[in-house]
Amino acid sequence: WEVRTIGLDKYIGEIVEYKKKWETEHPGKKWDGRVPRRYSVTLNDGTKANVGRWVGKQKKKRKKRLKDGSDTTESPVEKRLNEIGILWKVRKK
Repeated sequence: WEVRTIGLDKYIGEIVEYKKKWETEHPGKKWDGRVPRRYSVTLNDGTKANVGRWVGKQKKKRKKRLKDGSDTTESPVEKRLNEIGILWKVRKK
């Protein structure tokens, strides 16, 4: 049994693809910055990438960093997600 690690670039690439697909399915609308928690893809090597769960973990890390106040600089992951247009905070109805 082998554990495969999925790198940052793969996750970012899958989010970009999700964004493109979303915008194609919603012509004239800008992506809302959300990735569903259950969104996952199977990579070419057969590895399942739980993209939505990964995004959720990044949001938790960011929230903890901001709450602690000890580190005010955004991480490289946050920077890449910001460039894509990720929605960090979702309002509950």
